[in-house]
Amino acid sequence: MNFDAKRPFRVNVPINNGGLAPARQKHKMDKLKNIFFLHAIIFLYSLTSLCAKFASKLAFFSLHWILLYGLQIFILGIYAILWQQVLKRLPLNFAFANKSLTILWGMLFGILIFKEIPTATNIIGGVIVLIGVVIMVTAPTKDKGDGLLTDASIGEEGAKHE
Repeated sequence: MNFDAKRPFRVNVPINNGGLAPARQKHKMDKLKNIFFLHAIIFLYSLTSLCAKFASKLAFFSLHWILLYGLQIFILGIYAILWQQVLKRLPLNFAFANKSLTILWGMLFGILIFKEIPTATNIIGGVIVLIGVVIMVTAPTKDKGDGLLTDASIGEEGAKHE
């Protein structure tokens, strides 16, 4: 532990960070934040399907139908703005591969909210989508030679645009 004279109220304490340099550790945290942000807006996007499902049970052009479709359009507008922010920070193929997880959100909403029972084909299809996403995001890239989830990849897209 040492004292920083320029900042008298700050003491530098060595932290055991598993051998990662502070810059590399920050880069790893930035990657995790970007991935969390991506999945948060994918969840937001999947809520539009939920609005549409609820609206489909209502009378056409009734007040509640209009409100639900208005909410759906509002969510899509917010999503479009946030999606642009994701594309600044993550490679396009990584972002689009993860976007297919909305299928799994739809299945989960169907089970939990609408009490729908997925068929074996639905479950197999969901597993195939999940496996496809894992393969896409961990496969070696042509220029880097390592998977997208390694230290050398995610987060660099954003650095190119800054």
